[in-house]
Amino acid sequence: MNKFISRLLNPVVLVTLFCSLHSYASSEMEPLQLLPVQDGGRIKPYDTFARESLQLVYGKQTFQSRPAVEVVTTWFLVPEAWEKKKLFQVSHRGLKEALKLNVEESYFDIGSFLSNDRISFVFQELQAKQETKEKLDPYFQAVQRLQNQLGIFMAIKNGQVVRVLPLNSANQVPEAPTIPGTLPNLSARYRS
Repeated sequence: MNKFISRLLNPVVLVTLFCSLHSYASSEMEPLQLLPVQDGGRIKPYDTFARESLQLVYGKQTFQSRPAVEVVTTWFLVPEAWEKKKLFQVSHRGLKEALKLNVEESYFDIGSFLSNDRISFVFQELQAKQETKEKLDPYFQAVQRLQNQLGIFMAIKNGQVVRVLPLNSANQVPEAPTIPGTLPNLSARYRS
């Protein structure tokens, strides 16, 4: 129950703030862009967090011409929409071979890794290398990047990363008006 509440709380707070700021914005995602969030002990605008996260996972700061704020927000609002999308960039041929992935492709869906029987072995090899404090060669750098990609995606998807900070001087989350029609439209875009 506690895990469910914490997973639900951050998206609820984010949606509440989104709705509160929506009337002042010129675009659907503008209210979220400047929203201060805490990530790894640092405070940064949600736009920066989203662009950095998408850059890590996808290798670009947009996905199919969609801005990072929109894409990353849907990772936790409609995570099922991302199950079949080729979002994870893997460029290293040796890593693709080790995971028995198609070496001609550069992007893979989450299922390519969650159902991969070789991934735990590859991550164990990385851990052993890290414990010896050896410098990582390009192969293990690629393994480490993949581990980071999957980690950030899953943490965002589960609502564990983004910590929204209060915006008003009383350190309280502003009350939200009714949810604008744009939020359901955002959800629908990624379900198709």
